Amino acid sequence: MPIVAVTRDLPGGVEIPGADVRVWRDGAPTRGDFLGLVRGAAGMITWACDIVDAEALDAAGGSLRVVANYAVGFDNIDVEACRARGVVVTNTPHAVTEG
Repeated sequence: MPIVAVTRDLPGGVEIPGADVRVWRDGAPTRGDFLGLVRGAAGMITWACDIVDAEALDAAGGSLRVVANYAVGFDNIDVEACRARGVVVTNTPHAVTEG
């Protein structure tokens, strides 16, 4: 079963049938907690303050396929390192838009 690591509670929660969804529920994770949470993940749902760099990608390992950033931008993500590993990066451009 693929692991999806979620670094914060999201509005409405996260349910992904057929996946082991692991949500960090104790505020912002420390770097060590973050690296432990993403270990072996096929997907990450991150926030703008979570740094997704080579160290985080190494922690996730070869099963990682997607980093979905719950933020308007993706300055916290090393997109080139993701691309080199075949990891898709997404963001939520209207995350802070009312309507």
